[in-house]
Parts: sequence; C-alpha cells; structure tokens
Amino acid sequence: QNTATVNEVLDDQALLRRYKKEIDNLKKKLRYTSAGGEKDMEICQMINQLESLQDEKDALEVENSALLAVQEEKEKKIAKLTDMVITHGASMNSQQPMRRSKPTSRQS
Repeated sequence: QNTATVNEVLDDQALLRRYKKEIDNLKKKLRYTSAGGEKDMEICQMINQLESLQDEKDALEVENSALLAVQEEKEKKIAKLTDMVITHGASMNSQQPMRRSKPTSRQS
C-alpha cells in the first residue's frame, strides 16, 4: 500500500524539541507498562494515539505553510505578468496612430 510522506526540513531547535518529546513519550510508556494493568495499557494506547495525531498535525502544518509560500509566490508571478500585459497593451495602444473611420458612402 502506498502512503504519502512529507519531506520536512527541520532546524536544530525543531529536531531537539521533537527528540525531547519522543524521549518523554517513551518514558511515559515505560511507566505505564511497568505499572501494569489493563486500564494503564488503554491509557497508554490513547496517549500514543494522541501523540500520533499531534505529529500528523505538525506535519500538516509544515506542509500547509510550504503550500502557502508556493501560493504566495505564484500570486506574485500572476500579478507581475498581469502588470506586464497591461503595460504592454497600453504601450501598444499609444504607438498605433489613430485611424479615422472611413466615411460612409454618400447618397445623392
């Protein structure tokens, strides 16, 4: 089965935060599993699911910001091209001599 992945570019601070969070999560797992009990396992699974969803949310936010940057860049290009078309059209109109319309045929 194919799954889409996002290529993230993370700075050192973001990596450190992610690793710290992962270490904390692993410590929590260890506490819950070593304490034993069915309820503790359910809680652990729910925490894992919550963390997984949070990671997915973070990845989607990164992807969203990248898409917004691309969209902004494309909007700038569109504005530039529109300006070029308008400017070119205005210069074309000023270069063409005004033509007089042909007089309609005279009726005698």
